[in-house]
Amino acid sequence: MLIAGIDEAGRGSIIGPLVIAYVIVKEEDLSLLRSLGVKDSKMLSKKKRSTLANEIEKIAHKIVVRELSAREIDNRSTLNKLELNAIIELIDRARSDFIYIDSFDVKTDRLEKIIAESIEYDATIHASHKADRDNLVVSAASIIAKVNRDNAIEKLRCYGSIGSGYPSDPYTREFVANCMSNNFYPEFIRYSWKSVKNILQLPLHDPYQKVLD
Repeated sequence: MLIAGIDEAGRGSIIGPLVIAYVIVKEEDLSLLRSLGVKDSKMLSKKKRSTLANEIEKIAHKIVVRELSAREIDNRSTLNKLELNAIIELIDRARSDFIYIDSFDVKTDRLEKIIAESIEYDATIHASHKADRDNLVVSAASIIAKVNRDNAIEKLRCYGSIGSGYPSDPYTREFVANCMSNNFYPEFIRYSWKSVKNILQLPLHDPYQKVLD
């Protein structure tokens, strides 16, 4: 039996991609994940996440990762719909019997129903809040997603001190503000986000056509 976990990293960021990881493990290999000390990526150091990601890759039956770029996020109808479509795509690319998801929808039963009705095969879908903390395979997915997200952010540091990419980070806010003052519009900034518009001191209705064209 194949058991899968799905989680993402970078949802609240204003710089870089949102990364979704889909990790499939054979039921008999779950104990191997447990013995490694796999847990929610937020509870682990960067070094430990990297080490565990390498070990998870050895144990997993299959791992599929999808990066949603800042441009895709800016062009979305809603972020939930964008993430939902990406998850359906991942599930259809690699089949599993049971799929556990860290729910981004406030109504977990609604998310389960939509995914079950949208994928191309029959699978049992379990969506719950805090699944990255409570479910071993989702924890593994959270580690894979976070490591891939960290790697993506590292590649962007050639542009300057971008910080963590989150709006609470003063280095990130300063970087975004400096981009505007220097008439520089990198594609990895999520210009449609209210927090970015506040940093740039532009009207909330501004369509950012200059950036998105």
